[in-house]
Amino acid sequence: MWAAILLSTFCASPTADEIMQRVIENQTRAQEARKNWVYTQEIFARSTQRNKTLMREETRTFRVLPNEKGNKRESLSVAGQRRVKGKLVTYDKAIPDDEDDSIDEWVSDLAKGKDDDEKGNSLRDAFSPGAFPLAGDKLKGYIFTRKPDTEFRGHAVYAVEYKPLKNGKYDYVGGPWEGEVLVEKESFQPVFISSFLEFKMPAAVKILLGTNIRDLGFKMEYDKFGDVWFPVKGSGEFKVDAVWFFKRNGSYSMKCYDFRKGTADSSITFTTP
Repeated sequence: MWAAILLSTFCASPTADEIMQRVIENQTRAQEARKNWVYTQEIFARSTQRNKTLMREETRTFRVLPNEKGNKRESLSVAGQRRVKGKLVTYDKAIPDDEDDSIDEWVSDLAKGKDDDEKGNSLRDAFSPGAFPLAGDKLKGYIFTRKPDTEFRGHAVYAVEYKPLKNGKYDYVGGPWEGEVLVEKESFQPVFISSFLEFKMPAAVKILLGTNIRDLGFKMEYDKFGDVWFPVKGSGEFKVDAVWFFKRNGSYSMKCYDFRKGTADSSITFTTP
């Protein structure tokens, strides 16, 4: 009897490492299951000067379609505005790289994102996969600590804090990120994750090159459709100082909606709302 009680207690109170291991396993399955779904993805990016003057912003909307390797995207719309000779100019088509000489060209790169490729070099869920320790090869680079259980959007969740494991001040075993993961107790799927850059630019780099990246952080929320979990909303912010004269505040967001079941070989037709 006591053995059963102890086993029940152990199973009901997994450690932070055990929680994250199950999250990794379930995320791998979720990534595979998402290949069979179609949905709309909207990505927004903005650049402003420190005085909040808008320099450039762009929104791109995609239809995410299944294929045998993962997902492919088809562009639905582009909407943006950029500052040209002191005035904001709107545009509704992607600006070719060879015609875009703006110092804020990176805004379009963020809004464009990147599809899956053979080497897996994608912006998974529209965010860099390195920013979130939700892949099997990332666990060994972080220290996980369980925090008090809580609730999030009606879900009972485990709260797990993570910090980077380091061999030295600038020598990271994995990635240079820290944050928190909220994991639904029943499914062991993440419902929320925050990630902030723990790395601080060395003083020598800031002084000699006039370059610094700071206040870099991301947040992501997940929700369930059918029996599959998807990232549905995310955002990020950062500040960049480069070569003394370039100072920008950047912001970035993503949302996914209109989820529908499909297959890689199905013919799916949509009408634009």
